Amino acid sequence: AVSMNGEPLDFPSTVAYRGAMLSGLPNFIMAIGYTNSSWTLKIGLLCEWFCRVLSHMDKAGYSSVRPVAPKNMETRPLLDFEAGYVKRSIDTLPKQGTQDPWKTTMSVSNDIKNLRKGAVDDGFLRYDKAPALAPAASKPAATDACRFELPRAPDSASASARSRTSRQVRQSEPASATP
Repeated sequence: AVSMNGEPLDFPSTVAYRGAMLSGLPNFIMAIGYTNSSWTLKIGLLCEWFCRVLSHMDKAGYSSVRPVAPKNMETRPLLDFEAGYVKRSIDTLPKQGTQDPWKTTMSVSNDIKNLRKGAVDDGFLRYDKAPALAPAASKPAATDACRFELPRAPDSASASARSRTSRQVRQSEPASATP
């Protein structure tokens, strides 16, 4: 589950930015490959783009980035794909826009132009710096808090085995490690 400020994220109310980030959700990236070409080619381009975003953030001292969708933007389903598993879940997925950068493209040439060579600060991404530390006596500044949790295994036997394994690892580690 993904939550923001303690509230579960309503994926259908978000819009995909470049097919990689979700409107309003900071510091989160997803990757959907091509459905009409090599899946990993698109994933590689998305990773290159996100590394460029992270480099931009490091150089400018930003700690957060989130896409901000224009109000009243026309949207459509995230995937135009006829597979049954997509059709059955399409109402639970984010949307996409009808124009770049809100359109999830399936075009290698368009993605090379936009993901590999396009600007990482195009006016749709909001970059923020971490709030200054507040004095100890005052209340800290409000910031968005996002959380991502993987679903737990329903099988209690496998959870018990994982627990035993992690206890065994901790017990076998040295008490202190000095370089």
